[in-house]
Amino acid sequence: MNICPGLRIVDISGGSGLSYETGRQIEQVVDRLDDLVAVYSMGGGNRAILRTLSLNSLVPKLYIAHDLDHENMSMLQGGKLSFVLHH
Repeated sequence: MNICPGLRIVDISGGSGLSYETGRQIEQVVDRLDDLVAVYSMGGGNRAILRTLSLNSLVPKLYIAHDLDHENMSMLQGGKLSFVLHH
């Protein structure tokens, strides 16, 4: 059952949480993203993800990241992340 038929999930994985690789993965699919509602990032490279999206005029309404490390804390305080799952 699809409770949100207007939404499409795009799996962009394989960057190993590394900024360069993660940014490269995003670059490979960004031209197919016409409207971006949310980003759920299980790994690192969040600055690279946001930079690549921004360069393509895409700003997610919601950005969820993992782990409250120094980079994510800074991005959270700067309003770049909506929230961080920390465990």
